[in-house]
Amino acid sequence: MKNNSISADRMGYIVSRLIDGANDALSEYSKNPKDGYNIGRKEAYYEMLDTLKSELSVDDADLKKLGLDIDLEHKYA
Repeated sequence: MKNNSISADRMGYIVSRLIDGANDALSEYSKNPKDGYNIGRKEAYYEMLDTLKSELSVDDADLKKLGLDIDLEHKYA
């Protein structure tokens, strides 16, 4: 049977990719905040990161090490 756990390094890499995407979405939104696509993309990244942060918090993950020790609502919402 396959082991379903993921390494901390792999999770950190995934989180960094999502944060990079969220920053790109925020940048595009800043250029054109009335564009529906930009609005939706920015909100989608916020929701993904918020869900991930919540789930990892429940597991007592080191959010700082993973790069999720940020105020997501203030930055992305």
